[in-house]
Amino acid sequence: MFKENLIKPANYRIEKKEFYKWYNQNLFKIKSKIEIRKKNFASLDFVQWNVDQRKSITSKDFYSIIAIDTKNSFSREVKRGWSQPMIKEKYNPAGLIVLFRKEINSVPYYLVNCKFEPGNIKLVHVSPTIQKTFSNIKFNKKIKDYYLKTYNKYRNKRTILNTLVSEDGGRFYKKQSRNVIIDVTNKKIIKVDYSFKWVSFYLLKEINSKSKIINPHIRSILSLI
Repeated sequence: MFKENLIKPANYRIEKKEFYKWYNQNLFKIKSKIEIRKKNFASLDFVQWNVDQRKSITSKDFYSIIAIDTKNSFSREVKRGWSQPMIKEKYNPAGLIVLFRKEINSVPYYLVNCKFEPGNIKLVHVSPTIQKTFSNIKFNKKIKDYYLKTYNKYRNKRTILNTLVSEDGGRFYKKQSRNVIIDVTNKKIIKVDYSFKWVSFYLLKEINSKSKIINPHIRSILSLI
């Protein structure tokens, strides 16, 4: 198993200041544009859903919401069992989670992304270089993705971590994601926009322990290294 080097950068204080400036600017950009409202189910547009009350509610390209019935769950708080909806992804493994890594003066850095999700506590979380479901990759295959192309270019030669991680079994039905670290030291990797930033492993670890802005996928990878 790959074990990362926890080395404090010489410019750590400057990096930390620049990191929060970068994060707050991305957060402000999202807050100034995004509007999120809770709605009644009756008002939602179900045109792209196939609703079959006997089986599931199915998105054409991504996932289904299925019904699960559990019996004799004596080790749980509901002893007799329960029924519930669960999300079943179209593909399994369902997700591709990738962090690009490089070393600068022997200090490891990771390329992270400020990513918006409507359910995030602070709207924007620090997320992996690539965070996609395989459904999204297939559905949007005509869209050029620089980082996905780079991943496909180097994954057979420069992968230093590649493992399957199970996601919450209380909400997702047998969902797994593939967690990968690709070392791109000495390779020319561009930042496609301001939402991406190289951050030292040392600073990522510190922020992860003190803040809520690191998303669960990065937390999962950090726990492995």
